[in-house]
This record gives sequence, C-alpha cells and structure tokens, in this order.
Amino acid sequence: MKKYLIELLVIFVGISASFLVDEYRENIEIDRQVEKSLHSLKAELNSDLTNLKSLIENIDSTDKHFSYILNFSSTSFIDKIVLDKAWQAVTTPRGGKLSLSVYSAMEASGIIYKIDNDSIRTDILDLYQNWYEKYHNVIDYDLIHIQKMDDIILKNFILLTDNKSWNLDWSIDSNIKEMLSNNELRNYIAANRGTKSIMKGRANKLIERIQNAISLIDKF
Repeated sequence: MKKYLIELLVIFVGISASFLVDEYRENIEIDRQVEKSLHSLKAELNSDLTNLKSLIENIDSTDKHFSYILNFSSTSFIDKIVLDKAWQAVTTPRGGKLSLSVYSAMEASGIIYKIDNDSIRTDILDLYQNWYEKYHNVIDYDLIHIQKMDDIILKNFILLTDNKSWNLDWSIDSNIKEMLSNNELRNYIAANRGTKSIMKGRANKLIERIQNAISLIDKF
C-alpha cells in the first residue's frame, strides 16, 4: 500500500512539474512576443512622430496663403504664380491617417493585453483609443470639407485644361470675381484655416502622448 502511494505521489509530482515547465515556457514565449511587439510599436511610433512634426511645419508654412486669399481684393496685383501656390494651399487637405498596423496586430492577437506592466498597457490603449482617434477625426473632417470645396470650385470656376493639377485659369475675370464674391467658398476657406489650427493642436498633443509612450517602452 505504501509503495502504491509513493508511486502515485511520484506520478503526481511528475505531472505537476511538467505543467509548471510548460507554463514557464509559455510565459517565456509570451514575454518574447510582447518584447518583439513593443519594439515594432516603438519604431512605428517614431515614424508617426516624424510625420506629425512635418505636418505642423507644413501648417505653419502655409498659413500665410490663407491670409493672402482671404484678404485678396479687386485692387490686388495678380501674380499668377503666387496666386496658384496660395490657392492650392487653401484647397488641399493636410496630413493623413497614421499607421495602426502594429497596434491592430497586437490587439487582434491579444498580445497587448498580456503586457504585465499596467502603466504601459493602459497608456498604449489610451494613446490609440483616445488620442489617435481624436487626431484621425479631424483628418477625416478636413478631407470631407475639402471635397465640399471641390464641388463648389467645379461648379463655379474654370480650370486650366492643359495641366494635371487643379490650377484655375486666372486670365478669366470670372475666376477672380468668384474668389472675391463666393461667400460659401470663402467661408469654407476660413473654416478650413480653423480646422488646420485644430489639427495642429491635436498633433502637438499626440506628439506629447507618443513621446510618453516611447519613454515607458524604453523603461520596460
């Protein structure tokens, strides 16, 4: 009887040890996947930082074009090159959606929920579910309203037919008159300028949040 109990105990210990070893190996593999995913996420976040900083510089450098178009008058000297550049600046969307590929893969695989550091896990989830979402909302808004401006331009202006851009034919007086008198278009341009300001503000906030996330990843 005693021998039988000892054999059972040996079997039990062996099975338990096997489970512990398997669990240990699984935890090591999860840690490896988490570390690899965070490394990829950091690279993507750094790329987003570069794109956001470029966007802010672009918005700052093109704001003068909004002033030029909105303050243009019937007595203004018409420099077609300057006018073309300003017109393109105020009727073109800025920025674009940032990449979500690594985060989406981490979320789909469940890896992000296996990060045992609560601060990092919570910060990453908040970064993408809150701050990225806010930024992408204003990007979408900007594009939608640029498309509405395009409809107004196509209905009321005459474009050059000998190039591949949306340049207007400034030799046609009606184009200048429309630019000055089309209040719906002017309101869109003014609102578009405001949208760019909001976009810049959200980009700056997102940069702060991304830098904080990268700092937490580096300490992991």
